[in-house]
Amino acid sequence: MSRSAKVTRFGDWMLREDTGPDIDPPAYLMVCKSENEDGTPCGKDSGEVNSFAESTEWTRRHGWAHPDHRSFRLLADVPMVMVPEVEPL
Repeated sequence: MSRSAKVTRFGDWMLREDTGPDIDPPAYLMVCKSENEDGTPCGKDSGEVNSFAESTEWTRRHGWAHPDHRSFRLLADVPMVMVPEVEPL
Protein backbone atom coordinates (compact mmCIF):
# COMPACT_ATOMS: atom_id res chain seq x y z
CA MET A 1 0.00 0.00 0.00
CA SER A 2 1.46 3.37 -0.97
CA ARG A 3 1.12 6.55 1.06
CA SER A 4 0.43 10.05 -0.09
CA ALA A 5 0.61 12.81 2.52
CA LYS A 6 -0.64 16.39 2.16
CA VAL A 7 -0.12 19.21 4.63
CA THR A 8 -3.16 21.45 5.11
CA ARG A 9 -3.81 24.35 7.45
CA PHE A 10 -5.76 21.88 9.60
CA GLY A 11 -2.93 19.36 9.90
CA ASP A 12 -1.36 16.40 8.13
CA TRP A 13 -3.62 14.04 6.20
CA MET A 14 -2.91 10.71 4.57
CA LEU A 15 -4.63 9.08 1.61
CA ARG A 16 -4.97 5.32 2.08
CA GLU A 17 -6.98 2.37 0.83
CA ASP A 18 -10.37 2.15 2.54
CA THR A 19 -10.74 -1.35 3.96
CA GLY A 20 -13.88 -0.75 6.03
CA PRO A 21 -16.39 -3.61 6.44
CA ASP A 22 -19.06 -1.88 4.30
CA ILE A 23 -16.69 -1.01 1.43
CA ASP A 24 -16.59 -2.94 -1.87
CA PRO A 25 -13.25 -4.69 -2.44
CA PRO A 26 -10.80 -3.29 -5.01
CA ALA A 27 -11.31 -4.32 -8.62
CA TYR A 28 -8.53 -4.62 -11.20
CA LEU A 29 -8.69 -5.12 -14.97
CA MET A 30 -5.59 -5.68 -17.12
CA VAL A 31 -5.99 -5.02 -20.86
CA CYS A 32 -3.57 -6.03 -23.60
CA LYS A 33 -2.69 -2.98 -25.71
CA SER A 34 -0.47 -4.88 -28.15
CA GLU A 35 -1.27 -5.61 -31.78
CA ASN A 36 -1.95 -8.99 -33.35
CA GLU A 37 0.16 -10.11 -36.33
CA ASP A 38 -2.40 -8.61 -38.74
CA GLY A 39 -2.07 -5.19 -37.06
CA THR A 40 -5.41 -5.25 -35.24
CA PRO A 41 -5.43 -4.36 -31.53
CA CYS A 42 -5.51 -7.40 -29.24
CA GLY A 43 -7.77 -5.91 -26.58
CA LYS A 44 -8.05 -9.12 -24.55
CA ASP A 45 -8.42 -8.53 -20.83
CA SER A 46 -8.11 -10.33 -17.53
CA GLY A 47 -11.71 -9.82 -16.55
CA GLU A 48 -12.37 -8.12 -13.24
CA VAL A 49 -10.17 -9.57 -10.49
CA ASN A 50 -9.80 -8.61 -6.82
CA SER A 51 -6.02 -8.22 -6.58
CA PHE A 52 -3.14 -6.66 -8.45
CA ALA A 53 -1.35 -10.02 -8.26
CA GLU A 54 -4.20 -11.75 -10.12
CA SER A 55 -4.07 -9.14 -12.88
CA THR A 56 -0.30 -9.54 -13.31
CA GLU A 57 -0.67 -13.34 -13.33
CA TRP A 58 -3.08 -12.98 -16.26
CA THR A 59 -0.48 -10.77 -18.00
CA ARG A 60 2.16 -13.48 -17.55
CA ARG A 61 -0.10 -16.20 -18.99
CA HIS A 62 -1.19 -13.97 -21.89
CA GLY A 63 2.46 -13.20 -22.64
CA TRP A 64 3.31 -16.91 -22.75
CA ALA A 65 0.56 -17.47 -25.31
CA HIS A 66 1.50 -14.34 -27.29
CA PRO A 67 5.25 -13.63 -26.81
CA ASP A 68 5.13 -10.42 -28.88
CA HIS A 69 2.36 -8.89 -26.69
CA ARG A 70 4.21 -6.68 -24.20
CA SER A 71 2.04 -3.61 -23.77
CA PHE A 72 -0.73 -3.57 -21.16
CA ARG A 73 -2.97 -1.13 -19.34
CA LEU A 74 -4.11 -1.59 -15.75
CA LEU A 75 -7.50 -0.20 -14.76
CA ALA A 76 -8.08 -0.14 -11.02
CA ASP A 77 -11.09 0.78 -8.92
CA VAL A 78 -9.71 1.01 -5.39
CA PRO A 79 -11.73 2.64 -2.59
CA MET A 80 -9.65 5.35 -0.92
CA VAL A 81 -10.16 7.54 2.15
CA MET A 82 -8.41 10.66 3.56
CA VAL A 83 -7.56 10.29 7.24
CA PRO A 84 -5.66 12.55 9.64
CA GLU A 85 -2.17 11.26 10.46
CA VAL A 86 -2.95 12.04 14.09
CA GLU A 87 -6.53 11.41 15.21
CA PRO A 88 -8.11 14.50 16.82
CA LEU A 89 -8.83 14.35 20.53
